[in-house]
Amino acid sequence: MATFFGIPVILPAAGYLQSVVPIVLACAMLAPLERFFRRVIPEVIRGVFAPMLSLLITCAATVLVVGPVANTLSNLIAQGLLAILNVAPAIGGAAIAFAWPFLIIFGMHWGLIPVMMANFGTLGYDFIVPLTVGTNFAVGAVLLAVFLKTKKKDLKDTCVETLASAWLAGVTEPGIYGVLLRFNRTFICMALGCAVAGAIGGIASLHQTVFLTASVLTLPALYGDMGIWQVVQALAAVVVAFVLTYLFGYSDKTAE
Repeated sequence: MATFFGIPVILPAAGYLQSVVPIVLACAMLAPLERFFRRVIPEVIRGVFAPMLSLLITCAATVLVVGPVANTLSNLIAQGLLAILNVAPAIGGAAIAFAWPFLIIFGMHWGLIPVMMANFGTLGYDFIVPLTVGTNFAVGAVLLAVFLKTKKKDLKDTCVETLASAWLAGVTEPGIYGVLLRFNRTFICMALGCAVAGAIGGIASLHQTVFLTASVLTLPALYGDMGIWQVVQALAAVVVAFVLTYLFGYSDKTAE
């Protein structure tokens, strides 16, 4: 067992090299510690001792307490999600994928990124990322459907710009905030497309061994990592989101 000055330390198998949560918590601890020491230490030695003491305490606390606790919490979350997918893969995959765009709106999706990174570090793969791949493709499909249906030039221009962002760069926020949230039904159509893709990912038990942003340009790499079902998942997201949006999600009359 590893030790820290003779004190036993619980370390993950891969260490903290690929960890995210412990580092975030360590930084959150370091900042107020340094502010405290800068207040209480005389100015003549503050520049040397304030950062040194802050770093020493933070390092010790991270190795002994914060790291093991954060690593355990990340593992528990991952095991809980994995249990849901094992019991009901289609429902679990659809639920996670359907919720993902709603998490993006509030920036809450970043809360699961550390769990994904912890999975890569401890398991060698992640099973959450594949369920969210359909989001970027579904957003682009909705934007394409709105572009084809609308006669408003400014909206067409916005759709083209945000479609390129979603499908080529894997960045969906411009499309979500610029178009989908303006027309609520398009957002629901997109989320349903994500759910179908997530259900496929759950049934196929897709595991991703590298962290890739999903886009048209990275689709060959995703195929190489997870096989044909990843492509099927992306196509399902596009077809479902596009058809629902074109038929029910948008019209210039209801948008006025």
